[in-house]
Amino acid sequence: MTCRTRTSLVFLLFLIFMLDARLGLPQPASPMLVTTDWLAAHLGDASLVVLDIGGDSRSYYAGHIPGAEFLALRQIANLNPGGWLELPPVANLRTALEQAGVGNHSRIVLYGDYDGLFAARAYFTLDYLGLGNQTAILDRADASKFPAV
Repeated sequence: MTCRTRTSLVFLLFLIFMLDARLGLPQPASPMLVTTDWLAAHLGDASLVVLDIGGDSRSYYAGHIPGAEFLALRQIANLNPGGWLELPPVANLRTALEQAGVGNHSRIVLYGDYDGLFAARAYFTLDYLGLGNQTAILDRADASKFPAV
């Protein structure tokens, strides 16, 4: 690739990025990241469901965000023999999420083990089920400000 081609490609990508809202490209209905300040201000919202995604419940019981529900990663992702995480059957996913309090009109905030890696995996699952526009991941950069219970 020549320098001129690369420059043209970068310019084109920049142009698309800058104009995407004007072109009518789909935009998220809500932000994909929320801060702890946002979460603290919305903890009383009836539709809010906060999920702590973990490998096991030890970290949840060691301390979690007030009102958060624990959801084990194994409930929303199966580890296959090759080491890849696969989605369980949709009926199993829906049951696990309903038991955690998630409904069609929930505003869902995710956080979890491994610096949010499990939360990101849960986001993928919720997006697959059509709930991505009402789901966000907690920005853990300021999570130490949030009082855990």
